[in-house]
Amino acid sequence: MMIFLLVPGGEDNPDMEYLERLYEKYFLSMKRYALTFTREPDKADDLAHDAFIKLIGKVETIKRLPEKAVPSYIIKTTKTVTLIFNRAITRGIEKAYRND
Repeated sequence: MMIFLLVPGGEDNPDMEYLERLYEKYFLSMKRYALTFTREPDKADDLAHDAFIKLIGKVETIKRLPEKAVPSYIIKTTKTVTLIFNRAITRGIEKAYRND
């Protein structure tokens, strides 16, 4: 796994192990959740990765959450990323129709 490439300080960052555990534990759930919105496995994979990148920037917030709240936070982040993507797609389609 190459998460360290995205984390400031890389492999020397003390949060690396925590982030790797989060990735291993929740990535499949993130992908499944994104798939419910996109119905495209490759796009769901991309959206789950995009959501995880957002989580990297929020690692201190996640670490302060009660353990039971972590999955909800992660899925909510995935939902937000997916909804923003869907909104952009919808607006892009609307623009295409208006430009005709």
